[in-house]
Amino acid sequence: MGLDYVLSAYKTITILAVSALIKNLDMIITPDTSIAHIASAFNKPVITIHENNSESYKLFAPISDLNRTIFSKNHNNLKGFSVDSIINASRELTEILQGETKL
Repeated sequence: MGLDYVLSAYKTITILAVSALIKNLDMIITPDTSIAHIASAFNKPVITIHENNSESYKLFAPISDLNRTIFSKNHNNLKGFSVDSIINASRELTEILQGETKL
């Protein structure tokens, strides 16, 4: 999309490097539950992409104060998730964060 405020992360080799990177991010979008858990540990706003499986989601749901989950159309994979939903969730969380900084 060419957005100057969206950056792809660089390759990390250890979980400590990943954690250090997440600690310094403003928002995380991920399909990876380990990344979601690390983001939650730092209470970072996180958007997760998850298979459409409520039992799995109960186990791996993010617990950050600000979080959204986009579900795929499938029970056992991520195929069919909505990119528009991710964009909308990102905008929503960004607006909430901007509102908090104005207080």
